[in-house]
Amino acid sequence: MKKVFSILLVLVFMFGLSSCASNSEGNVENVKITKVSSEIYTDEEIEGAIDVTKNYFKRTFSDCTLTEIEYVGDENLDFYQEFAERHNADEVIVFKSTFDVDDETRDDGLVSDFTYENWNWILVRNNCGKWRHVDHGY
Repeated sequence: MKKVFSILLVLVFMFGLSSCASNSEGNVENVKITKVSSEIYTDEEIEGAIDVTKNYFKRTFSDCTLTEIEYVGDENLDFYQEFAERHNADEVIVFKSTFDVDDETRDDGLVSDFTYENWNWILVRNNCGKWRHVDHGY
């Protein structure tokens, strides 16, 4: 009985390690943030939206590294205004980014060992409230 218990304990331990490895977070430690001036948003508002984006990336893009992020600029927001309307929000902000995907086999639709460039992050908010991520991609 002790032998069976020991084997089960080892299997549970090994399963725990493998599930930890597959649930690793995205890396946002050394992101290069390119400053773009805005007449619509303050630096603090842009930084807050970048933080929301980084937190989303960290939680959702396991085994990926966010390398660059940049506000797309005021002149491009009209194109994305429909996202605000679709999500019952007043404002929209968009970033473009670059990130690397590790070389592990993936089942999330991202290409292994690949660098994505000009990847968009779309966030919305109401009445100067908190930003929320609503979409991403090309």
